[in-house]
Amino acid sequence: MKEFLIKAGLSEKESAVFEGLAKIGEGTIEECAKISKIPRTTTYRIMKALMEKGIVAELPGKSKKYRILPPDKSLGEF
Repeated sequence: MKEFLIKAGLSEKESAVFEGLAKIGEGTIEECAKISKIPRTTTYRIMKALMEKGIVAELPGKSKKYRILPPDKSLGEF
């Protein structure tokens, strides 16, 4: 999956965070940072970039959680 994501235009760190989020389904920045082995502060920046690319969404609620958008909603733009 990582090679596909890089060919699609994601950086290595973006693809690592995306893959980590895919593994857990939905999660906080801290959870994504831990599973992707990317520093938490960097994960904030990467998550913002993934949201701007339209492939990750922030879930409503008190604590910020994120999830990958379904391919039919995200890959057309990506």
